[in-house]
Amino acid sequence: MYFSVKYIDLNTFEETKDVDAYNISDLTDDAKRAINVQNKELIVNPDCFIAIIIDYVFAAVGIGDDIRTKFDIITSQGKPLTVHSYPPTSSGLNIFIDGEQYYVAFCDMGVTKPLLSKTSQEYFDLIEGRKRKVKTKKSKSSITRSSKESATHLHRLNSARTVKGSPSRAKGIVE
Repeated sequence: MYFSVKYIDLNTFEETKDVDAYNISDLTDDAKRAINVQNKELIVNPDCFIAIIIDYVFAAVGIGDDIRTKFDIITSQGKPLTVHSYPPTSSGLNIFIDGEQYYVAFCDMGVTKPLLSKTSQEYFDLIEGRKRKVKTKKSKSSITRSSKESATHLHRLNSARTVKGSPSRAKGIVE
């Protein structure tokens, strides 16, 4: 029984957080070395308290107590688990799924940035997955909006069809 957490250490993340992986040719040699680091992986037993899991994972990443609340563990779909919202004695078995892959991420003021090498497939998959999710939400909202417009248009058509002097019939059409 285990799950795994992929990450890069906090110092490397700080060095590369503003670097765009698609403009690698413009980087200095030090930045290129920093961006090409390999992701590390921790194997974690979920059969313990969430506080112990958080301590173990964040200590490996190099996240101190003073900034701990700005970081979270996210799923492979990029969804934050909000591990700090659980009581410290909550069982990890109720939060993590056996055999699943998770990632450490910077999560502050609505911004989620995975602590992963920007040249890794995991980083690309998380970023592209979020872009697809945003596009899906936009298309769903436009469908909802057009459905509302259609309903308004249908209401207007039904109102125009009402027979003068027959309020009960008009009420039945609109409903």
